[in-house]
Parts: sequence; structure tokens; C-alpha cells
Amino acid sequence: MRLSRNEIITLKHLSDGKNHELPPSGLSDAQFKVSLKTLKEKCLVNANFLTGDDIAYSKIRTEGKAALDDMNTAEKRIIRRLVAEKDITTDQFELLRYARDNDKCENIFGIDCNDYEERIWKELYQKKFIQNGYENNQEVLILTRLGRQLVEDIEDGLFSMLSDDCPEEEKITLQFEKEKVESQDIRKVKDSGIRINEDRITDLIKIVWSMHKIGLFVDEKGKKPALKSIMDAFAEFLDTKQIKQYSAYMNKALQSKYNTYLDVFYQMGEKAKEHYISKNSRKIVK
Repeated sequence: MRLSRNEIITLKHLSDGKNHELPPSGLSDAQFKVSLKTLKEKCLVNANFLTGDDIAYSKIRTEGKAALDDMNTAEKRIIRRLVAEKDITTDQFELLRYARDNDKCENIFGIDCNDYEERIWKELYQKKFIQNGYENNQEVLILTRLGRQLVEDIEDGLFSMLSDDCPEEEKITLQFEKEKVESQDIRKVKDSGIRINEDRITDLIKIVWSMHKIGLFVDEKGKKPALKSIMDAFAEFLDTKQIKQYSAYMNKALQSKYNTYLDVFYQMGEKAKEHYISKNSRKIVK
């Protein structure tokens, strides 16, 4: 089933299961009424109208929720592709969209503030998608006109691919997206059978963090990936969810003494030295 842009907005507006008489942001009263009528014809919502076409009642049906679930599956895949084309990440896009809807940026990801800056908003600031502003005499990050245009371009592309508003050859069937998304986009790492010594999780996180900082990892485009993506990959490969809490482990490690923090790197250096000497003992002049 394909839905128009306005129908998609309306369906999302009703997704909380409550009765809504007022239109969502971005739609006029007339557009909201027309969308409700067409969605009712498609058996996705229940809607009643008073004399004069005033809305008396509107609520999403189970069929509408199912259609929305399918659409959300397709939407995630499409957004990943669209943001990649704009050279930003999905988290950066979510922050820009949040800034547009709330007039400021906030750490909505529940991550360490340093990680939030390094991985998400710093690059957006450098690209002039966000800038410094003020709220109640306090400095905050706000969306720029360029950032707002970026969000609108991505959302226009999303709605175009999800709806009937694009040419026939560009339409995306939601069921097709649902069937293909796992095989084409979600790269699952098979269980390696290898596990990390739980007593050394902090050491592993420190090592991977350092590897990321010196640029040992790149993505398919040859660019430096987000630290979170790397940690998530290690967590999946080693079947260890604790690695995904790397910020907490790093913060705790940084509270230790200098030599304690660097101990694992000293150990690695000694092992590397021993290995080199053992393989090149005849070449080393003492």
C-alpha cells in the first residue's frame, strides 16, 4: 500500500492512539480533513465528521498501526541512504530534526558529552548546519538556515520515496522494503564464538578508542566512522553488550592514575618488542 505525503504525516500524527481533532504541524485544516477521509477509505483510521466537515473524531486503527510499522521499516532504510548522500550520519540528522522542532540542539542520545560533541554536533557546526544562539540568556546551539534546508531536503526525499508523489518508476513498495531491508542493509555479524575476558573489558575499550583516534578504522567510503559504530561492531562480534557502554567505562578509567590507565599499552608494547626481537635477533646490533 502506498500513501501520499499528507497521509503519512496524518498517520504519524494519530500514531499515539488518541483522538485528534486538530491537524499536525505542516498540514492545514483542509489537508488534514482530506487525508483523514482517504485514510478512512483505506480502512487505516476511524473518522467522523460533523456538518460542515468539522472533525468530530479521528483515531488510528490496528490496520493503520500495521501500515505504519511497515512504513517505519522502509523509512529507516531510506533515511540511511539519504543522509549518506548528504555526508552526515543518521544521528546527526536526528539532532538537526530535533533542533528544527524544538528551536535548539540537545544531547538526546544519552551519551557522554564529549562523545556527543566529537561524534555528532562538532562536524555539523563546522559545516554551518548549526550555530551559537541564546535562550534565556544562555548560549545554546541552534539550527541555521542551511541546516533547516538540509532537513527539509531529506524529508522531501523520504516522503517522495514513501508516497505517490514521485514518478512511478521511483515509487517504493513498502512490502518490498520490508522484505529486502535485512538482506541489503543490516549486516549481522555471525557469532564468532570468541569472548572478551570480562576482567579486561575496560582495557579493550581503551585500545579500540585509541585505534579510532589514530585513524585505524575507515568505512566503505574510506572515511573515519563514528566511534559508536566501531564499538557496536566489537560488541556484536564478541557478543558482549557491556562494550556498548564504552563511555561509562572510559570515564571510570580516566579517573585512575596515569600509569594505571596506560598499563595495558605498556603490556602491548612489551609484547610487540619481544616479538620483534625474537624474529629479528640476528639483525639487531647490541
